Amino acid sequence: MKCAPADLYFLFELPYLTLARQQTAISFLSHQIERADALSHVLSAYPIIKYEPLDFYYRLHQCLSIIDQDVIADLMSNPVWQGKIIGAFLCFLESDSKYESLLLNAIQHTPKINQWLLYLALSEIHPQYKTEHFSKEAEICFKKLKQNLIPIKSKKSIRKLSYDNLNNIEQEQKLLLAKIYHSQGVHAAYQFIKNSDFYTLFHRPLA
Repeated sequence: MKCAPADLYFLFELPYLTLARQQTAISFLSHQIERADALSHVLSAYPIIKYEPLDFYYRLHQCLSIIDQDVIADLMSNPVWQGKIIGAFLCFLESDSKYESLLLNAIQHTPKINQWLLYLALSEIHPQYKTEHFSKEAEICFKKLKQNLIPIKSKKSIRKLSYDNLNNIEQEQKLLLAKIYHSQGVHAAYQFIKNSDFYTLFHRPLA
């Protein structure tokens, strides 16, 4: 893990369940493409104008604004398959050769039923990866979606971890939090979490 998990939470708001299967992905994305085609004048006015039916494109713009090798590496090394689906989807949309080895390494750790999206992302990087794992219909659909993306004018940086021994630090922080909670109460524990570098890196911000 190289990125602050708290900065990656919003990536998992992408519809990974829908994107995991070819037919559901094609159906969903076709609908999004129709919306973008009908509302292209509104989409091109982002961020001055935002319109709820185009929220999927705004979310993609946010996601693509922060991805780099570290982000994709974290998604691909995520123990659950959802991270690999999200990572592969974003790799297809950005299609940079720097993601090739990460995708190849992740395939063997991805359920076979979901591997098609990783192969599709690889095929967008290099034609040699075109295989029977995905349909021509899926390829065309994803390429059409890509054409409608809001251009990325500048990348945004996210926090990267500098801790060498995350497991030990996590255990120490949990023990300290429990000690503060039992000795000083809920309010003190709440303040500890808000002010802790560890918790701000690893958890969603507290309201």
